[in-house]
Amino acid sequence: MKNSKPKTILLVEDEESLIKIIKKKLEDDGFQVFNARSVKEALSCLKKIKKVDVVWLDHYLLGKENGLDLLVKMRKKGSSWKKIPVFLVSNTASAD
Repeated sequence: MKNSKPKTILLVEDEESLIKIIKKKLEDDGFQVFNARSVKEALSCLKKIKKVDVVWLDHYLLGKENGLDLLVKMRKKGSSWKKIPVFLVSNTASAD
């Protein structure tokens, strides 16, 4: 990626420790990383960032809305974020 513009990833994760680890790894691999901890923050980032190449989306987030709520908003008819690839992840170990 030395001669090209770095790919941009929006990291939507609520746990600070995971944000630091994931962000560092992605940046070390040459990605430009923005992060948000809630659906509200993620929507704000999507509006501000000119081009997001991919979204790393945790299922559980801060606030009342979760990752699936953000995904529904991104895929809504007419959304400019409709075609952004999304990796939906969760580090929860419970049966739920």
